[in-house]
Amino acid sequence: LSYKENSLRIEFASLQFSFNDKIRYYYRMDGVDKDWLLADKDQLALYHQLNSGEYVFNIKCYNRDGISSGTTTLQIHIVPAVWNRWWFYLLLFILAGCLVFYLLTWNYKRRKEKELLSRNYERKIAEVEMNTLRAQMNPHFIFNSLNSINDFILSNDPDNASGYLTKFSRLMRLILDNSRSEWVILDNELKALQLYIELEAVRFDNAFSYNIEISDEVSKETVIIPPLIIQPYVENAIWHGLLHRKQPGGKITIRIWRNEKDLFIEISDNGVGRIAAKNQKSKPSILHKSHGMKITAERLAIVNSVYNVNAQVEVTDLADDQNLPTGTRVLLTLNYETNGRNNHR
Repeated sequence: LSYKENSLRIEFASLQFSFNDKIRYYYRMDGVDKDWLLADKDQLALYHQLNSGEYVFNIKCYNRDGISSGTTTLQIHIVPAVWNRWWFYLLLFILAGCLVFYLLTWNYKRRKEKELLSRNYERKIAEVEMNTLRAQMNPHFIFNSLNSINDFILSNDPDNASGYLTKFSRLMRLILDNSRSEWVILDNELKALQLYIELEAVRFDNAFSYNIEISDEVSKETVIIPPLIIQPYVENAIWHGLLHRKQPGGKITIRIWRNEKDLFIEISDNGVGRIAAKNQKSKPSILHKSHGMKITAERLAIVNSVYNVNAQVEVTDLADDQNLPTGTRVLLTLNYETNGRNNHR
């Protein structure tokens, strides 16, 4: 029977033609009736709204002498509806699982899209800020260098003025090229840095020397760093350290090495140290303000937030055995990145 044919009317009779009114019928539906039921004179059994499944209808009768006919059975199978079958529940479970998976995936993608949109928005803001900061660096260079050229002209020294102007033009070209990008090749950055140090050395009558040491593990042709990231620390070492030395022999040492995933850039000098520099009242320290240090710190914070390069700066005061200041050491740490990283191009 189908699941719709679940209300049954079962009629029964016996092959007994004499004394038929003296026959008693008893019936029971296994799974429905707990005990045998005595049928009325209509000789039928009624069952309503049976659940799907297997049933056994049992019927027996007794004559007037109490002799039983024995039990006769009728097997009844009510086929369950499609939605009541085990595979339908399994299908529902799978569909529900797929729906939950889809909703979770959709929610995850939507959340990621919002995060990406937020990151892109923050990155655009950071790029604007970095462009603004880079724009501040260029006039900073130009102002100092033009002052030096003016000094040579006023002192009637055309040869040094011409040589200085030539190096200055090369430096400006490198600065302009480097400042257009968020990342530059280390070799290009070092070329600009070397020109800057040479210009400052000429400007101050070669009052100091410099040395740049690069470890063999560092490929300066492929390593990339934020532009104009070293120069402000070198400038600070010159103006607030070396120029206050009373003895000749000032020196700046720039060391670059690698340790696994980190790039280290060390700028050390044998100047008077930070404490003495703050107490100096000389003319250069009054006229010169290191805007570059502040701008560089702001740029490093932005680079960290956007690119997560773990940029850090550590400044150490150097001292001799008598605890007298012997200079300053700046250690700049960055993730070791190469120009093959597309996310920084």
